[in-house]
Amino acid sequence: METIKDFRILKAIAKIYNLEFCKKHKYYTGNPYKDNKGNYLLKEFKYKNKTYSLKYFDGCFSPFLIHKTNTK
Repeated sequence: METIKDFRILKAIAKIYNLEFCKKHKYYTGNPYKDNKGNYLLKEFKYKNKTYSLKYFDGCFSPFLIHKTNTK
């Protein structure tokens, strides 16, 4: 599990899935249940053959985008 800090990836996913991320701290700043258009958030986001999701960490009020690794 890797936290995404590259704003190019965050910006691309934000555009595709109607999300918004903090430019300084790189966490999700939108509604915790819905995207900018009022649709419910997906559990996973696909971008360039990789899977991402939003995850809360201890002490944080907003979730970060993480890269999900395949465990088999």
